[in-house]
Amino acid sequence: MTGEQLELLGFLKDKDMDRFFKKSVQMRLNHVMVGATGSGKTTFMKAIADLFPANRRYITIEDTHELDLPNHPNHVHLFFKREGIGATAKDLIEAGMRMKPDHIFLTELRGDEAWNYLGMLNTGHNGSLTSTHADDNPAAVYSRLSSLIKESKVGTTLDYGLITNTVASTIDIISFWKGSYMTKIYYNPEEKNEAVMRL
Repeated sequence: MTGEQLELLGFLKDKDMDRFFKKSVQMRLNHVMVGATGSGKTTFMKAIADLFPANRRYITIEDTHELDLPNHPNHVHLFFKREGIGATAKDLIEAGMRMKPDHIFLTELRGDEAWNYLGMLNTGHNGSLTSTHADDNPAAVYSRLSSLIKESKVGTTLDYGLITNTVASTIDIISFWKGSYMTKIYYNPEEKNEAVMRL
Protein backbone atom coordinates (compact mmCIF):
# COMPACT_ATOMS: atom_id res chain seq x y z
CA MET A 1 0.00 0.00 0.00
CA THR A 2 1.05 3.59 -0.54
CA GLY A 3 1.77 6.09 2.20
CA GLU A 4 -1.41 7.98 1.37
CA GLN A 5 -3.50 4.82 1.63
CA LEU A 6 -2.00 4.03 5.03
CA GLU A 7 -2.64 7.60 6.16
CA LEU A 8 -6.27 7.35 5.08
CA LEU A 9 -6.69 4.02 6.87
CA GLY A 10 -5.28 5.68 9.98
CA PHE A 11 -7.89 8.45 9.82
CA LEU A 12 -10.61 5.80 9.45
CA LYS A 13 -9.28 3.77 12.38
CA ASP A 14 -9.19 6.92 14.54
CA LYS A 15 -12.72 7.86 13.38
CA ASP A 16 -11.36 11.21 12.17
CA MET A 17 -14.01 11.61 9.49
CA ASP A 18 -13.20 15.21 8.65
CA ARG A 19 -9.61 14.39 7.72
CA PHE A 20 -10.65 11.08 6.14
CA PHE A 21 -13.02 12.65 3.63
CA LYS A 22 -10.81 15.67 2.92
CA LYS A 23 -7.91 13.32 2.19
CA SER A 24 -10.09 11.04 0.04
CA VAL A 25 -11.08 14.02 -2.12
CA GLN A 26 -7.43 15.06 -2.38
CA MET A 27 -6.59 11.51 -3.54
CA ARG A 28 -9.41 11.61 -6.15
CA LEU A 29 -11.03 8.46 -4.81
CA ASN A 30 -14.39 7.19 -6.06
CA HIS A 31 -17.14 7.19 -3.43
CA VAL A 32 -20.48 5.36 -3.50
CA MET A 33 -23.16 6.23 -0.93
CA VAL A 34 -25.58 3.39 -0.18
CA GLY A 35 -28.99 3.59 1.48
CA ALA A 36 -32.72 3.85 1.01
CA THR A 37 -34.53 6.95 -0.24
CA GLY A 38 -34.42 9.65 2.44
CA SER A 39 -31.46 8.11 4.27
CA GLY A 40 -29.22 11.18 3.89
CA LYS A 41 -27.18 10.16 0.85
CA THR A 42 -27.83 13.27 -1.24
CA THR A 43 -27.33 15.67 1.67
CA PHE A 44 -23.98 14.04 2.38
CA MET A 45 -23.06 14.09 -1.30
CA LYS A 46 -23.54 17.87 -1.26
CA ALA A 47 -21.28 18.16 1.79
CA ILE A 48 -18.54 16.07 0.18
CA ALA A 49 -18.85 18.01 -3.08
CA ASP A 50 -18.08 21.18 -1.14
CA LEU A 51 -14.67 19.70 -0.25
CA PHE A 52 -13.62 19.55 -3.90
CA PRO A 53 -11.41 22.38 -5.25
CA ALA A 54 -13.38 25.35 -6.58
CA ASN A 55 -11.13 25.86 -9.62
CA ARG A 56 -11.99 22.57 -11.38
CA ARG A 57 -14.71 21.81 -13.93
CA TYR A 58 -17.68 19.75 -12.74
CA ILE A 59 -20.55 17.95 -14.45
CA THR A 60 -23.56 16.75 -12.46
CA ILE A 61 -25.96 14.15 -13.86
CA GLU A 62 -29.35 13.98 -12.16
CA ASP A 63 -33.04 13.36 -12.78
CA THR A 64 -34.08 16.01 -10.24
CA HIS A 65 -31.93 19.06 -9.50
CA GLU A 66 -30.33 18.58 -6.08
CA LEU A 67 -26.58 19.18 -6.46
CA ASP A 68 -26.32 22.96 -6.69
CA LEU A 69 -22.52 23.30 -6.34
CA PRO A 70 -22.76 26.98 -5.29
CA ASN A 71 -19.05 27.08 -4.44
CA HIS A 72 -17.92 25.69 -7.80
CA PRO A 73 -18.56 28.28 -10.53
CA ASN A 74 -17.30 26.10 -13.41
CA HIS A 75 -20.10 23.53 -13.49
CA VAL A 76 -22.72 22.16 -15.85
CA HIS A 77 -25.93 20.41 -14.73
CA LEU A 78 -27.29 17.67 -16.99
CA PHE A 79 -30.67 16.02 -16.45
CA PHE A 80 -31.69 12.59 -17.70
CA LYS A 81 -35.15 11.60 -18.82
CA ARG A 82 -38.11 10.78 -16.65
CA GLU A 83 -41.00 8.69 -17.95
CA GLY A 84 -39.24 7.96 -21.23
CA ILE A 85 -38.75 11.55 -22.39
CA GLY A 86 -35.31 12.99 -23.14
CA ALA A 87 -31.73 11.71 -22.82
CA THR A 88 -30.78 8.77 -20.63
CA ALA A 89 -28.16 8.80 -17.86
CA LYS A 90 -25.97 6.73 -20.19
CA ASP A 91 -26.32 9.38 -22.92
CA LEU A 92 -25.37 12.11 -20.47
CA ILE A 93 -22.27 10.30 -19.22
CA GLU A 94 -21.05 10.10 -22.81
CA ALA A 95 -21.98 13.76 -23.43
CA GLY A 96 -20.42 14.89 -20.16
CA MET A 97 -17.08 13.29 -20.99
CA ARG A 98 -16.91 15.44 -24.14
CA MET A 99 -17.25 18.60 -22.02
CA LYS A 100 -13.72 18.20 -20.62
CA PRO A 101 -14.71 17.80 -16.95
CA ASP A 102 -12.36 17.21 -14.06
CA HIS A 103 -15.12 15.41 -12.14
CA ILE A 104 -18.55 13.99 -12.92
CA PHE A 105 -21.08 13.46 -10.12
CA LEU A 106 -23.96 11.07 -10.83
CA THR A 107 -26.68 11.24 -8.19
CA GLU A 108 -27.74 7.61 -8.52
CA LEU A 109 -26.66 4.43 -10.31
CA ARG A 110 -29.81 2.59 -11.22
CA GLY A 111 -29.63 1.11 -14.72
CA ASP A 112 -27.59 0.35 -17.81
CA GLU A 113 -25.43 3.44 -17.32
CA ALA A 114 -23.38 1.57 -14.69
CA TRP A 115 -20.81 0.16 -17.14
CA ASN A 116 -20.36 3.54 -18.83
CA TYR A 117 -19.93 5.14 -15.42
CA LEU A 118 -17.15 2.72 -14.46
CA GLY A 119 -15.54 3.24 -17.86
CA MET A 120 -15.56 6.98 -17.27
CA LEU A 121 -13.81 6.56 -13.92
CA ASN A 122 -11.16 4.37 -15.52
CA THR A 123 -10.35 6.85 -18.30
CA GLY A 124 -9.06 9.81 -16.33
CA HIS A 125 -12.24 11.04 -14.63
CA ASN A 126 -11.74 9.50 -11.20
CA GLY A 127 -12.67 11.34 -8.04
CA SER A 128 -16.40 10.87 -8.42
CA LEU A 129 -19.49 10.70 -6.24
CA THR A 130 -22.58 8.56 -6.79
CA SER A 131 -25.17 6.58 -4.84
CA THR A 132 -27.16 3.38 -5.16
CA HIS A 133 -29.58 1.13 -3.30
CA ALA A 134 -28.18 -2.10 -1.82
CA ASP A 135 -27.91 -4.03 1.44
CA ASP A 136 -25.46 -2.70 4.00
CA ASN A 137 -22.31 -4.66 3.16
CA PRO A 138 -19.68 -4.24 0.44
CA ALA A 139 -20.39 -7.60 -1.21
CA ALA A 140 -24.03 -6.58 -1.69
CA VAL A 141 -22.95 -3.30 -3.29
CA TYR A 142 -20.58 -5.06 -5.69
CA SER A 143 -23.33 -7.57 -6.49
CA ARG A 144 -25.89 -4.81 -7.07
CA LEU A 145 -23.66 -2.85 -9.44
CA SER A 146 -22.53 -6.02 -11.22
CA SER A 147 -26.15 -7.05 -11.73
CA LEU A 148 -27.03 -3.64 -13.18
CA ILE A 149 -24.23 -4.08 -15.68
CA LYS A 150 -25.00 -7.72 -16.50
CA GLU A 151 -28.65 -6.85 -17.20
CA SER A 152 -27.65 -4.15 -19.70
CA LYS A 153 -27.13 -4.70 -23.42
CA VAL A 154 -23.35 -4.50 -23.19
CA GLY A 155 -23.37 -6.62 -20.03
CA THR A 156 -24.75 -9.64 -21.86
CA THR A 157 -21.47 -9.79 -23.80
CA LEU A 158 -19.25 -9.54 -20.71
CA ASP A 159 -18.03 -12.26 -18.37
CA TYR A 160 -19.51 -11.83 -14.89
CA GLY A 161 -16.09 -12.23 -13.28
CA LEU A 162 -14.73 -9.38 -15.39
CA ILE A 163 -17.67 -7.22 -14.33
CA THR A 164 -17.27 -7.89 -10.59
CA ASN A 165 -13.52 -7.34 -10.70
CA THR A 166 -14.00 -4.08 -12.62
CA VAL A 167 -16.49 -2.89 -9.99
CA ALA A 168 -14.21 -3.86 -7.09
CA SER A 169 -11.15 -2.31 -8.71
CA THR A 170 -12.88 1.00 -9.48
CA ILE A 171 -14.84 1.83 -6.32
CA ASP A 172 -12.68 3.09 -3.44
CA ILE A 173 -15.05 4.09 -0.63
CA ILE A 174 -18.54 2.90 0.26
CA SER A 175 -20.52 4.70 2.95
CA PHE A 176 -23.74 3.19 4.29
CA TRP A 177 -26.72 5.31 5.32
CA LYS A 178 -29.84 4.72 7.39
CA GLY A 179 -32.23 7.20 9.00
CA SER A 180 -30.06 10.20 7.99
CA TYR A 181 -27.00 8.70 9.70
CA MET A 182 -23.89 7.12 8.26
CA THR A 183 -23.73 3.66 9.82
CA LYS A 184 -20.34 2.55 8.49
CA ILE A 185 -17.60 3.17 5.95
CA TYR A 186 -15.80 0.62 3.84
CA TYR A 187 -12.31 1.38 2.54
CA ASN A 188 -9.96 -1.50 1.70
CA PRO A 189 -7.18 -0.62 -0.76
CA GLU A 190 -5.68 -4.11 -0.50
CA GLU A 191 -8.89 -5.68 -1.78
CA LYS A 192 -8.99 -3.16 -4.60
CA ASN A 193 -5.41 -4.00 -5.57
CA GLU A 194 -6.28 -7.71 -5.60
CA ALA A 195 -9.22 -7.00 -7.92
CA VAL A 196 -6.90 -5.06 -10.24
CA MET A 197 -4.54 -8.05 -10.36
CA ARG A 198 -7.42 -10.33 -11.37
CA LEU A 199 -8.32 -8.22 -14.41
